[in-house]
Amino acid sequence: MMKHIYKVTGMTCDNCKGKITQALESIPEITKVQIDRENETAEISMSEHVQTPVMQTAISSLGKYTISMDMGLSMEQAKKKNHIKDLIPLFVIVGAILIFSIITSLITGNRFSFGMRMFMGGFFVVFGVLKVFKLKDFAIAYKEYDIIAKHSSLYAHVYPFIELALGILYFINIIPVTTNILTIIVMGIGAIGVYIKLRKHEEIPCACLGTVFKVPMTWVTLAEDLLMVIMAIIMIVLM
Repeated sequence: MMKHIYKVTGMTCDNCKGKITQALESIPEITKVQIDRENETAEISMSEHVQTPVMQTAISSLGKYTISMDMGLSMEQAKKKNHIKDLIPLFVIVGAILIFSIITSLITGNRFSFGMRMFMGGFFVVFGVLKVFKLKDFAIAYKEYDIIAKHSSLYAHVYPFIELALGILYFINIIPVTTNILTIIVMGIGAIGVYIKLRKHEEIPCACLGTVFKVPMTWVTLAEDLLMVIMAIIMIVLM
């Protein structure tokens, strides 16, 4: 079974929508048609792929309707495109933190581990602050997938402050071993919850940027958690 999205133009009323739906569903290989008249799109389920000209022929006799040959997108491709677009805020913020850590490391002339520490400090502070902005909404979203937060509302509300505390500890560098161990535990637990949801293919929002930005949960979310775990381990090794 395949699902594709097509651009359909010329519809002026629900009667048009009904006629086009009926005409397309009369094609043997098409099993279901769902049309969004306002957005001029049609989600078409097929048992076997149907060429666009065949569908165009089916609706041409009904009126001046067109179904685009080059606008067909699989549902998987459509979701992927939307996910990439929605992840832009995350990429921009992480990129800015990376630039900050590189610049501070170059200016101070410190070694690689210093730059890593600045990155981790910046990461936790920025992400923690974004979560605090709408703390209640964050807690609700976080309880959807975190294995501890789903059982403890207190943990869901405290988590942003844990990130802030870790960020400050990385910046001031007073208890580095403890800080890195806590990071491994906290981010490791977070990674488990994310992995479980991703394996179930559930479409839920990621609370990594709080609810200030609407970011979908993808494998990028898991990579983000694991990156912090790996960096914390490297920091311990380099001490």
